[in-house]
Amino acid sequence: MNPIISIIIPVYNAEKTLNRCVDSVLNQTFHDWELLLIDDGSKDRSMYLCDEYALKDKRIKVFHKKNGGVSSARNMGLDYARGEWITFVDSDDYICENIFDLVSSHNEDLLIFNYVINNNGTTRCGKSIPIWYNSYPIKTILNKYIYIDLLRTPWSKFFKRSIINTLRFDNRITIGEDTLFVLQYLQKCKSLFLFEQKYYIWSYYKIKFKSKYNLNVEQAVYTITCLYSEYKSLNIKCTEFEKFIYDLYYYLCEDNLIKDGIIWFNNKTVIQLWERIKYLYSFKIRFLFILKRYKVFFYLLRLYHLK
Repeated sequence: MNPIISIIIPVYNAEKTLNRCVDSVLNQTFHDWELLLIDDGSKDRSMYLCDEYALKDKRIKVFHKKNGGVSSARNMGLDYARGEWITFVDSDDYICENIFDLVSSHNEDLLIFNYVINNNGTTRCGKSIPIWYNSYPIKTILNKYIYIDLLRTPWSKFFKRSIINTLRFDNRITIGEDTLFVLQYLQKCKSLFLFEQKYYIWSYYKIKFKSKYNLNVEQAVYTITCLYSEYKSLNIKCTEFEKFIYDLYYYLCEDNLIKDGIIWFNNKTVIQLWERIKYLYSFKIRFLFILKRYKVFFYLLRLYHLK
């Protein structure tokens, strides 16, 4: 008989946090679940810790694979998950007690809980959606909140496996693949339920964001095209989301714009997105966009570097 809940945890070099993460699942008072630990080619003791947990509890299944990134690990978990509900937990995060009990009594297409941000021991609540929005249509909620972390990430949610079906994370995207997955899933949703309870503890670490996720222009254009396409398919309008994805991917490929800026500024999706949000920027930025689009900026910049 299949379990009610499948928990998918990608694991890569997580020996310092894995015990806390897995133990938070084991501490749930609701017992009808399976835990899929996907060891993504770890080089530390993570793989042995996973195997030890599997020996202690038959509900825990371990899969070892060649390193392929978090998307490939999550996809393997989806391939083997058998639960009615699927939830994702990152190995450096953990979950609150007694949440699984609340899931089994619901039948909406998507369940969303609140979350806490843990920054080196200092905690604060993440931005939430008021529970009175449960009486509103999904489209209304998405129009207002699709840009916030709670709706853009796969964690702090429970997805129906029957709705996920063949939907998988895009391995070609290194940042934003989780948002793309959620946008695609939301297109299949007819109902969702917002809980006031906190479920997920997100461990936030200060990192050199740009150096970690730096993209070339082609990667940035591919990602923003995928995200904008799925966003439009939801038939909603959230200016905050549109500006967020434009600013993020421009920032991540900015170092490559001198060489391949024409790819960005002549891309149809980028231009269409820019036309929708340009009024949010200063005259100076709007003027620079025109110069860059028509190559004037890059021509002058190359002349400067040739001096």
